[in-house]
Amino acid sequence: MTPTRHKQRRPFVFKQFTIYHDRCAMPLSTDSVLLGAWVDVNNDQHLLDVGSGSGIVSLMIAQRNPNCTIEAVEIDYESHQQGLDNIRRSPWADRIYTFHLSFQEFVQQTLIKYDHIVSNPPFYQQDLQSPHPHRTIAKHAHLLSFSELIEGAAAILSDKGKLSVIIPFAEKDYFIRECLKRELFCIRYTSVRSTTQSPFIRSLVTFGKEPQPIEEDSLTLYENNPQEPTEAYRQLTYPFYLKMPHYIPNQYENKAKIDTGYLDKAE
Repeated sequence: MTPTRHKQRRPFVFKQFTIYHDRCAMPLSTDSVLLGAWVDVNNDQHLLDVGSGSGIVSLMIAQRNPNCTIEAVEIDYESHQQGLDNIRRSPWADRIYTFHLSFQEFVQQTLIKYDHIVSNPPFYQQDLQSPHPHRTIAKHAHLLSFSELIEGAAAILSDKGKLSVIIPFAEKDYFIRECLKRELFCIRYTSVRSTTQSPFIRSLVTFGKEPQPIEEDSLTLYENNPQEPTEAYRQLTYPFYLKMPHYIPNQYENKAKIDTGYLDKAE
């Protein structure tokens, strides 16, 4: 059967790699770019990317940390295959290993204890599911709930390992409580909003196995002018973006939508 393709999804050209995502269940998102740029991976050697999709987070981490190896787990077949293709075209194909299976299955099979697990997990708990099964897998938590992600991560993290995620701002407190049940303690979080006049919509959070003072801050992506990224956003993504994306208000939802500014070629 010919893979489903989304012709409107043009490849996104970053400074050191290109992401094709026309076969992926979900398009490349600002959430994933934020996670890949924000997470602290400087001292990590063995990392795991859960729900790796197009491979964007794994590739960003490989660019930032030249001494690490990354394993990437993706349950959707077409997303996994396109992520693998993106990785093979990158400069770091020898350090990223991909697996097509569920995270629950992976936890049962792996023998490695990871220094860091990163995930942009599915988070729609109660919403109507998409008529497209592959998109439902990517967006909805019925195949990987927060509790399952946390339980699995706790089981395969090293003694000083960390878990980092990007989740809806409204889910942060629930996620922190679930992590506490597995003795994973919040050690860093950043609240994200699209503009200075919009509410917070995402939380970037890191958990560790030992409690410590929490590093807390916030990130605004755009100034009042939606064509003007903030200096903090520019600095965070400077190693990756050739061209800063712009903000598009979503008139149908009570949250912001970010246009990731697809590029046909490097500028």
